[in-house]
Amino acid sequence: MTAVGISGHRVLSESVSDYVSDELRTLLNQISTWETIDSPALLVGYSCLAIGADQTFARSVLDAGGELVAVIPCEDYEQTFAGDELGEYRRLLGRCREVITLPFASPSEEAFMAAGEELVRRSELLIAVWDGRPAVGLGGTGDVVALATSLGRETHIIWPTGVER
Repeated sequence: MTAVGISGHRVLSESVSDYVSDELRTLLNQISTWETIDSPALLVGYSCLAIGADQTFARSVLDAGGELVAVIPCEDYEQTFAGDELGEYRRLLGRCREVITLPFASPSEEAFMAAGEELVRRSELLIAVWDGRPAVGLGGTGDVVALATSLGRETHIIWPTGVER
């Protein structure tokens, strides 16, 4: 089994989103064929299912034949979604083999950082859809990448060269 987590920006331009989708598809298809002597290939993706990079990753994991595990930052996480975003979140949540809900009542930077920590803890590889800039608030992609690096986790960054957010 290969456990892969995602951390990434929520708002992506259409061109960046297309680039990220292509890169994720290629990378996850490669990972889904990895096999060890002890176990057959199985891709398990860990995601908070947020809009943007997380949902793109979740769809790509499923398309590659993998399984999803949702790491939900808080009990009232659904309030962070609106309209169609909520529908897609619920659809992906329904496709998860497991849902881990952290013990926070409502969305907060602390809840998001705890979710990032949980993703990193459970993953062998972290994929970061990240422009390389510091996190705006606690629990942003920059913080999750820094944590993964400090723990010696392999990290694969996806971002188109020369593009700024």
